[in-house]
Amino acid sequence: EVMERIGRVNKKDTLFANVRKLLTFGKQHIHLDLIAGLPGENLQSFIRSFDEVYNLHPHQLQLGFLKVLANTRIHREAGVYGITYREYPPYEVLETDSISYQELLELKQVEEMVEIYYNSGQFAEELRFAEHYFADSPYRMYRELARLYFSRYMSGMQSSRMARYELLVEFIKSFTEETMHDVVVQLAVYD
Repeated sequence: EVMERIGRVNKKDTLFANVRKLLTFGKQHIHLDLIAGLPGENLQSFIRSFDEVYNLHPHQLQLGFLKVLANTRIHREAGVYGITYREYPPYEVLETDSISYQELLELKQVEEMVEIYYNSGQFAEELRFAEHYFADSPYRMYRELARLYFSRYMSGMQSSRMARYELLVEFIKSFTEETMHDVVVQLAVYD
């Protein structure tokens, strides 16, 4: 429905089958994008999309945010969908009638965690381990990680690579049995 609203054809089953096939070849770098703030998409539908795409395990997963560019269909129909966007470049969506400003801020935090922890490739074994505890929703894992991360780094200071490892270990320990804590630390060492 969202894809129809923006005039795009989406054959999800075919797309996912093709991505899975390309991933089996192992020679192509697969980079998949999700765009938040599209007309008619709410937080729950975005989370479903995130979980489905994440479970494909592309090499990189980018969370982008809708840009409302002049002389585009989205620009002409912004009022129809209650789209509020920045008046200056990059003209990024701030809210719509389907997704609030606060929800988009949550997605921004999740996007940062995906960039730091997933896309960097530096935490692969730890993430693979943690994913088992969030099999129902990888999005939930990144949202909870973002809550911990931003509670520590709200001042806008960048965390060091070592601090990121330590925070991820702390995060994983928070939901695993104590008998697994040494395993978590060893996975961090391996990463």
